[in-house]
Amino acid sequence: MKSYFLKNISVGLVLILFISVLLPVIYNPAQNSSQVRAIGQEELFLGLGVAVFIYATYSLSERTSFEVSDPVIDFDDEQKDLLVRIISAEARGESMEGQIAVGAVVLNRMESPDFPDNLQDVIYQKDQFSPVEDGSLYLTPHVRAKEAAQKALAGEDPTGGALYFYNPDKAKNGEWFEQNTTPLKKIGNHVFSR
Repeated sequence: MKSYFLKNISVGLVLILFISVLLPVIYNPAQNSSQVRAIGQEELFLGLGVAVFIYATYSLSERTSFEVSDPVIDFDDEQKDLLVRIISAEARGESMEGQIAVGAVVLNRMESPDFPDNLQDVIYQKDQFSPVEDGSLYLTPHVRAKEAAQKALAGEDPTGGALYFYNPDKAKNGEWFEQNTTPLKKIGNHVFSR
């Protein structure tokens, strides 16, 4: 947090210096190059105003682009790690939206009466997630899966409440999904359904 604050202050100071002092000189130099032109009060205030606007816009975009909301669901570190691992194993190579969607399905199952009510039991439920069966759940998770898990825990659900997902090109039991679930959305290679 401290480095974020210092970074924004330094960017702001550079912008203020550039816009309020250097920009008027660059775009309105003295007619005679041997003369130095003084910066007027109007130019100074205009430069400061533009600098503050640019700095505020930059600062706001930085915060909204990279901060993740506080989690709605409070998991301990072991549970968070397990969620990160299942997202990474199931959605490696998918977009951030696709990874968040996989996390949301896991969390949606915890809320459904048709599935266990805790994370470990949902993930380790027999024949539900192939990474548990093939061992890829235990590989080092991809770094983006952590961000996806945080967003899913904060309540993001691009699926609209899906309880299932499958890849139609790879799923061994694709027909079961088509016959027994209602498709909600396709994100990347996965179809999400309820």
